[in-house]
Amino acid sequence: MKMLSESSRDDIELGLTAPDCATRRKFARRKDFVPNPIQIERGLTDDDMFVRLAFSKRKRYVPTQAQVERGLTDNCWKVRRAFAERGDYKPTEAQIERGLTDPSPRVRLQFGWRDDFTPTPVQIERGLNDVDAWVRSRFLFRRDYKLSPEQIERAFNDTMTLFAAICYQDWTPSPLQTERALSDQHEYVRATFAERNNFAPTQAQIERGLTDEYWGVRLAFAKCKNYTPTGAQIERGLHDERESVQMAFERRGGFDRDE
Repeated sequence: MKMLSESSRDDIELGLTAPDCATRRKFARRKDFVPNPIQIERGLTDDDMFVRLAFSKRKRYVPTQAQVERGLTDNCWKVRRAFAERGDYKPTEAQIERGLTDPSPRVRLQFGWRDDFTPTPVQIERGLNDVDAWVRSRFLFRRDYKLSPEQIERAFNDTMTLFAAICYQDWTPSPLQTERALSDQHEYVRATFAERNNFAPTQAQIERGLTDEYWGVRLAFAKCKNYTPTGAQIERGLHDERESVQMAFERRGGFDRDE
């Protein structure tokens, strides 16, 4: 970044203190200068929401504890989310609890993404039951605690969080859960589940997976090591319309296309 001249710095100061909010917004969003601490404080306390938001999103400064607290309690959810996204401070227990119960699902989701704290059992359960599906899914994707069988089953029965539950690796699916996932109407659910290495497919499920209309499911089953394919399944796989499926069968069995 080029050094600003004295006149340029004066122009910026005039812009950031202009009586009309449109001008202040314009200068707050500029990226060609680094505001000084006084300008930062003034921007974060501006009467205009968009000016505060612009300063909340700026990365070339570390906010003070007071600025963080004020940002996380701002009356604009976009400002609260912007501070929830920042990684240059460690939130207090009170800020974490407030963020995870924020009226805005966007703020709750952003706190769910933070990896600088481990949620309590109460916070985990509440997150897994959040009214917002993105928040529920985020708590399923976290890896700093282990879900109970009841929590997994509940997520499995929720069409909005089923995919996240399938991606959770620290559990062994039951036969009923296996069938439910492998017969799901969405191909990405079937394919993702088939990529797991800790389920035992039945012969019917294997055959259904290897003949699925979606090539991604066939590929996942071609790579799956949880079963031994029959000669007919190998032959069919080696002649699949998708080359990736053919190659997956060749790699698993060492077969030669020319044989």
